[in-house]
Amino acid sequence: MSARSSLSAEQRAALAAALGDAKSASAELIVSFGQTVTNVREHEHPKWEDLYCLNLVSFMGERMAPVLRRLLDAESEAERLRATRAAIVAERDAQIIAWLLKKAREHRSTRRRQHAEQADVIEKLASKIARDAVRPDNLGGARSYWEAIANALNAANDAGMHVGIDLDGTLTDRDEWSVVWDRTAERWRVAGYDDAEGGAA
Repeated sequence: MSARSSLSAEQRAALAAALGDAKSASAELIVSFGQTVTNVREHEHPKWEDLYCLNLVSFMGERMAPVLRRLLDAESEAERLRATRAAIVAERDAQIIAWLLKKAREHRSTRRRQHAEQADVIEKLASKIARDAVRPDNLGGARSYWEAIANALNAANDAGMHVGIDLDGTLTDRDEWSVVWDRTAERWRVAGYDDAEGGAA
C-alpha cells in the first residue's frame, strides 16, 4: 500500500476495534506531537543510551490512540464524501446521457441525412460520458473543456460533417447549421446557417 492510499473498509474496521473507546485527539495534542518530532530530530544525540529520545517517544506512544482515532475519523469522513460525490456525479451523468439520447432520437425522427449525422455525433458524446471518456478532472482546469470541444468536433468530422469557421468566428457547416454567440442570452446556441450572421458576436 502506498503512503497516499486510503484505508480500506476492512482496515478501518480493524483499527476501530483496536482503538476501543479512545477519543479523538485535540488540535493541541497534534501540534505538540509535531514539536516532539522536532525535538527528537534536532537534539544532540549521545553515543550511548538516549534517555531524552526514549522519553519523548514514550510520551508519543502513550498518546497515540487518540491520534489514530482522529486519523480514523478523518478517513471515514473522506470516504463518506467520496461516496457522496460519486453518487452525485453518477446521477448527473445519467441525466446528461438521457437528455443527449433523447435529442438524438428527435434528430433521427426527421429522417433527414443531416439530422441523422448530428444524431450520430450526439450519441457518440453520450457514449463518451458513459465511458468516463469526457471528464473535467481527467485533465484539470479549463483545458478539459477545450478537450471536450475538440472531441465533439472530431466526432462531427468522423460522422462526415464538415465543420468550418467563418470570418466572424462562427462554427458552421456552411449549409444548414451554425453555432453562434447569442449576445442577449450570453450563451452559445445552434442557429440556421442563414440566421448565423445576426446572432454571432
